[in-house]
Amino acid sequence: MERVIKFQKELYSKESLLQAIYALQEKADFRLSADAAQFTVFVSPRSGYAGCIKQIIKEFNNVLLFASLRKEVSQSNRALREYIMTRALVSAAISSDDALSAPGAIASGRKRKSACDDPYGIGLSWEDVYGKGKKSVVQKRKRRAQ
Repeated sequence: MERVIKFQKELYSKESLLQAIYALQEKADFRLSADAAQFTVFVSPRSGYAGCIKQIIKEFNNVLLFASLRKEVSQSNRALREYIMTRALVSAAISSDDALSAPGAIASGRKRKSACDDPYGIGLSWEDVYGKGKKSVVQKRKRRAQ
């Protein structure tokens, strides 16, 4: 039993309709078509949901409203999001003159020289750090602190 729902293009975007379809794709099969003034959504419930077509359509409308609101809020906050991201990226930028003293760099007595330097020792293998006869980094730090 296929149901047809029509939506005005001036009220709902294609993106919002696709989000709502994606959210409910396990309960029903959807087909979307459009003409100059409106979108048409064809809904046919999957097996196990045949008696729930009205509930699926109500849920589809709710998800569609949420997706539309989310898109509007996202558009209205776009400038603020871009400003926050720019500030975060600029403040995270580290100049090469600034000797970033990471805990690993302090413990090993090294200073960061370039972006490829590994002050935390992430690129070292387990054997290089804890191999036979080698003291752990924690033991070396304790010894230096005394």
